[in-house]
Amino acid sequence: MLKKRSLVIFLTAIVVMALFVGGCSGTVERVRGLEPEAVVKTAFEAAKSQKIMKAAAYVAPSALTDVDADTMTKLLTGFGVDDIKTANLLSVKKVSARGDFAVVVATIHQENTLKISVKTIGLEKIEDEWYIIPTDRIVQDTKYRLLAELLGGI
Repeated sequence: MLKKRSLVIFLTAIVVMALFVGGCSGTVERVRGLEPEAVVKTAFEAAKSQKIMKAAAYVAPSALTDVDADTMTKLLTGFGVDDIKTANLLSVKKVSARGDFAVVVATIHQENTLKISVKTIGLEKIEDEWYIIPTDRIVQDTKYRLLAELLGGI
């Protein structure tokens, strides 16, 4: 009887500890207070390191319904998952801003090739933090009409 009781207590303790550890480590923290350029740089570096959930922390929460590794890396770089490992972010520059919207231009070089990609990225300020908005969302959602105009002016 004592062995059974000890086993139950032991297993209960393990389950509680596993739930506690799992609950504490489930969220991905983002760096607060970054400017639009720094948001893009930080998200790019996270994606390059294959830390997709960390990179996703810099994408607007409303756009994160079906984020997978390939979607995230294409959003940030224009390259696929396999290509981002050898991609280098050459520059990021804010080219336009109005209200809660900003546009940055990122220049990305693929190592060992002549391939250079220039990507315009739209961002929205939500609760004093900048978030990347996927281009397809900017085009489809009327909320982003101003951001679409900023992108169109580049």
